[in-house]
Amino acid sequence: MLELIRQLDPEKHLILLRLYGAKAQRVLDEATYFNTVITLDYITPTEMQYVDICVASLMPAWNHVCVPSKVVGAICRGLPVLYNANEESEGACMFQKAVWLLPDSIDQPEAISDFLSTLSMDDILQKKEAAGRYAQELMTNERSCYSNLLKIIG
Repeated sequence: MLELIRQLDPEKHLILLRLYGAKAQRVLDEATYFNTVITLDYITPTEMQYVDICVASLMPAWNHVCVPSKVVGAICRGLPVLYNANEESEGACMFQKAVWLLPDSIDQPEAISDFLSTLSMDDILQKKEAAGRYAQELMTNERSCYSNLLKIIG
């Protein structure tokens, strides 16, 4: 996260930062020195409509244990994700068309630089459309599961 913040261009980028977890305070302490960062205690669903890209990460030790709620939450809102994780993580596998994967196995500063220098509004729109399709698929699956459950218990 800090490397991404360091590389943001104040003329082009703004990051709304809502962090939690073991390393959050260290990141927040350093992030306050960058004018591309606005720290928030909470981001409302209404405010999420103004977000172009969500950012999430997952340590490799958590692969196959969970899909980060940040990834699922973003996808369910039709938002793409810049995702720092292992190539085998569920978030990377489940939502391939809606995430930009920054694998742990590559040089992070260079990968972030490449990402930011090549990112276009068309890329963002394509990933948003993919996220929207995934969200529709998840909602269809949810309705189908509830319908099947009602048939079983009904």
